[in-house]
Amino acid sequence: MKRTALLVFAGAATLVGCSSSAAPAPPKKIMDPKPLALSLADMPPGFSEESSYYTSDAQAAYAFAPEAQSVRHGRIVSYGSTFKHPGFKGVNLIDNNVVVYKTSAGATWALPIVASFNQLNAPAGMPGPMRDVSPPRIGDQIKVLSATQGMATYYIMIFRRNNCLVYLEAGGFTLGFTSDQAFAYAAKLDKRVQHPPKASYLPPPVPALSATATPP
Repeated sequence: MKRTALLVFAGAATLVGCSSSAAPAPPKKIMDPKPLALSLADMPPGFSEESSYYTSDAQAAYAFAPEAQSVRHGRIVSYGSTFKHPGFKGVNLIDNNVVVYKTSAGATWALPIVASFNQLNAPAGMPGPMRDVSPPRIGDQIKVLSATQGMATYYIMIFRRNNCLVYLEAGGFTLGFTSDQAFAYAAKLDKRVQHPPKASYLPPPVPALSATATPP
């Protein structure tokens, strides 16, 4: 399973101590996460897009738990994309996912769940658990994790900005790869969530979006 899967499905996980309050009222406008996520145009030369996908609330609930659990916390839809570079110097992996909730409370609920999972489950080949590092000033809340093994380093940032939960994984060879590069991608995501591009809303109700293809 991709590491972003827990973020994609965070609103659907069955957990002890979850709120039993009624689902938040549907928003008048539903933010489309695709324009907020990173695209190939954001990558340096030599990168290629490995995957991109929407995941609806219904799909997330089907994959992990009863749909009611996801709806209770107001998860609506997410969009993720992964980019890779074949080189052996600097950053060669960027994986990001933007999850839209009806309220900031839903995104706040999901953040520690996603962070805890990633802290305990380091990327393949990395020693775990990942270490918690001092976060930059990104988002309303943020958790930054890091792990290094030999010549490879990974940074994982999970942050909330308003009603969106954002996941970013940046990995690469230690030579030519710094935390500032990873933070720059996170800052770009944060800026887009704060100032969404024009025409970046989905018409309610949210359609049953494919997990492997962009909807028409």
